[in-house]
Amino acid sequence: MLVAHDSLRGYEENTLGPRDSTNRALGGDTRILYNAEIILPVPFLTSYKKSIRLTTFVDGGNVFGTNEDVSFGEMRHSAGLSGIWISPFGAVSASIAMPFGDKSTDQIQNFQFSFGTSF
Repeated sequence: MLVAHDSLRGYEENTLGPRDSTNRALGGDTRILYNAEIILPVPFLTSYKKSIRLTTFVDGGNVFGTNEDVSFGEMRHSAGLSGIWISPFGAVSASIAMPFGDKSTDQIQNFQFSFGTSF
């Protein structure tokens, strides 16, 4: 069981992609996103092995505007560690990410916490 990630960890949500003249994010009509995770064993929590996971991950992606060419050279990437608890109320995840390939206008957020669904 893994958490479904719909964002690029390590970057503030809704900050990638095209910007207006005041440097506010405009959004776009094309989004490319990939997430890859490897589950690591938690040897000291064997009785909770079905509900607690540690992972290492690599994420990448970006948002592209209507008149922008999708360029893989404009992709942003991050790598890090994540802890996931599949609670009775849904998945709870905390991650520490180190972005790379970022630009000076990108807003970095190394630590993120989320509460959401799992698959």
